[in-house]
This record gives sequence, C-alpha cells and structure tokens, in this order.
Amino acid sequence: QRWVARRGEALLGEVSGQRRFVGVAFDITDRKTAEAAREESETRFRLMADSAPALIWACDEAARLTFVNRRYEEVFGLSVAEMMAEGFGPFILEEDVAPFARAFDEAFDERRPFAAEVRVWNRQNELRWLRCEGVPRFDGTGQFVGYVGANVDITEARSLPPVYSPGTPGVSCWLPVRVSISAVVRQMLHMPLLGFAQLPVIATLPPLL
Repeated sequence: QRWVARRGEALLGEVSGQRRFVGVAFDITDRKTAEAAREESETRFRLMADSAPALIWACDEAARLTFVNRRYEEVFGLSVAEMMAEGFGPFILEEDVAPFARAFDEAFDERRPFAAEVRVWNRQNELRWLRCEGVPRFDGTGQFVGYVGANVDITEARSLPPVYSPGTPGVSCWLPVRVSISAVVRQMLHMPLLGFAQLPVIATLPPLL
C-alpha cells in the first residue's frame, strides 16, 4: 500500500476554448511513514514523562521551553499550560535564582551536561530542594537542538552523607538520587523526540526559570 498526493489545475485552451486538466502525482509513502513514527515517538515520550516521578522538561536550541510533564502540576499547583506560559521563576527561592540561572547559562553556552541544586516553593508553600540535571541533544547531523532534563526532590536525601562528583565541582549529590536522575535523562536522550522540535514556542525563559 502506498500513499499518493495529487496536484493539478484546470487550463483553458487559447484557441479551442476547451478546458483540460494538467497535474502530477507524488509518492509520499516515506513522508507518511516518518510522520507515523514521529507521532508514535511523541506518544511514548509523553507517556513515559507523565508517569515519571521526576519533573521532566525540554527546551530548544535557543533555550526556549518546549515541554514539561504533568508532574509540575502536582508539585506547583499550576497546569502544564500555565507552567509553560509563566515559567518556574516565581517558585524558586529568590537568593537561588541568580546562581541557578548562571549555572544553566554556562552549561548551555558550552553545550555540556547541566547539574545544579535549587530551593523551590511547592503548592503547599513548603521549601523543597531539587536536584536538576539536563543534557544537550543533537540531531542526526550533529546539529544542536536543545536540552532535555529531569529534576528530583532531594529534600529528605540531603540528610544522607553527600558524595561529591568530580564532574561538577562544588555540587554535592546523593548516589541513589544521582543514579535515578541519570537513568531518566539517559532514557529520554535516546528517544527521538522528533515532534518536540516542532512544538510552538510558548515560553522564552530558561527551562527551569
């Protein structure tokens, strides 16, 4: 079975005055197959992201937010659409905003993995610690297309002895938490995410701000 697209137009003969139709037909099977694969990929990604206990986010090559999962609604009390429109700045403890933004901007500019810890206010007005990690994404040609990441509540885990990562000087992490975040990020990174590159841009702030 093949997909075919047809295009044509009616022409009026200059001498005879008779109408005739001229057109072409294109085989678009490959395009339809690619579209179906993209839709399936988007569905798998959304199901995985919305069922994850972590806060999942993605942004494009200009650091514009393109996706957040439904976990944000549970934590912050705003719908996905509201989170996309307002960003997360209002929930971050004021004194953490500048250093957190700086850490993200530096990682983004250098196209390297991002890791930071930040304090946020949840919907119960409780101050919680989040461990935030993100990795750059590249398409098949090596072109940078943005970041995908996950944030996990580490408030209780901070009572455990920290392990310092040589890859992120000065940032403490807790091994079980770090492993769980990395596993989520790696899983997302290896998913095509084709559709999210085409989503309309709603927010122009960094993914976590």
